[in-house]
Amino acid sequence: MEEGELALYHMGRYPEAEASYRQVLVQDPGNLDARWGLAEVALALGRTKEAELLSRQLLALERFVATFQVWRKRGVWGEMRRKGLAATKAQDHQEP
Repeated sequence: MEEGELALYHMGRYPEAEASYRQVLVQDPGNLDARWGLAEVALALGRTKEAELLSRQLLALERFVATFQVWRKRGVWGEMRRKGLAATKAQDHQEP
């Protein structure tokens, strides 16, 4: 993410910062920094419910990403995928 969005936010140019964060997300929907920026802008503009919703979504997403990274490092994710794939194949072969 560019420094421009953050600079706009710090200058109090919230509508411009919001537009800029949204443009980043068009190009990179998974950009967590831009999503946090939107939450901060929403809060600065008094849109507290929107800011809270965005923040809760981000916290849940960040927890998932952190958990996934730990599982992947430990090899747990691959094992879970293999077991899930085996279970899916077994279900496909069962008669109704």
